[in-house]
Amino acid sequence: MSDFKLYVPLLTLVDSSYTPQEDLIAQHLQWLRSEGMTGVLALGTTGEFANLSVVERKRYLETVLAYSEDMDVMVNIGASGFHDVLELQNHALQYQEQVSSILWMPPFYYPQADINGLGNLLEQLLENQPLQKPFLLYNYPKMSKISISTDFLNHYQRLVGMKDTSGDFDWIATVREECPEKQVFVGTDFEAQHSKALGCAGMISSLSNLFPRLYQEAISGQTESEEKLKALSTAFRAYTKIPAMKVYLNTLNLSTQKCSLTLPFSELAPQEMQALCNQIYHILETEVTCR
Repeated sequence: MSDFKLYVPLLTLVDSSYTPQEDLIAQHLQWLRSEGMTGVLALGTTGEFANLSVVERKRYLETVLAYSEDMDVMVNIGASGFHDVLELQNHALQYQEQVSSILWMPPFYYPQADINGLGNLLEQLLENQPLQKPFLLYNYPKMSKISISTDFLNHYQRLVGMKDTSGDFDWIATVREECPEKQVFVGTDFEAQHSKALGCAGMISSLSNLFPRLYQEAISGQTESEEKLKALSTAFRAYTKIPAMKVYLNTLNLSTQKCSLTLPFSELAPQEMQALCNQIYHILETEVTCR
């Protein structure tokens, strides 16, 4: 498993004013380390980045870095406005010794934007990026509405690779074949062995916030754990996923603080919370108490 890296795309733990909940963040990171996790992604899709301002994102990253200790920290700098992206990149680069790599989701509002314009933007970001600091593309066509080609990936030698959340393993296999020098991190809730068999660099999976050991077992080849992750993914997707994940995080009793949601997300109704916890209980055969 040493050549296959698992990054936890951190839930963003803030109060109702979007102030980082330092105790909960510290306890969550400490628990992840105790469960064997060595890498995290800050402010990705699971981290509700699109709901936060640049100031809020910078403050949150600083809080994560204050408690990440020796963990690898990947940071998403994706935003709609180029100067916001540049500001987020420059801020992350102020912490070069702690930030291990930078991830960028292309602008996600104008899907008809010319691919050459996207390339021009990427070139400016790569010019701003130190040579020794890996820069990865975030391919999530469902959200960005942008189709990336293997020619595009190969054109930019300084682009180390990508996080791919397309869910299309035929496409991922094509990337591995036609872009052998590019690292691919798969953004799915399961399919660990499939990802390894394709020669991917690792996974960035949202449910590893909550079930890190199941991921380690699945990566090591335990079919039962992979099946549990598949069942858990189905259970969480029956609800709005990020609020549902925060419901379960609260059951871990990592802190007296209860994590809030960023708008426009809203909390699950009590009956939904109980139904989710009951489903998890049946999958894991472990008592779950909602709070």
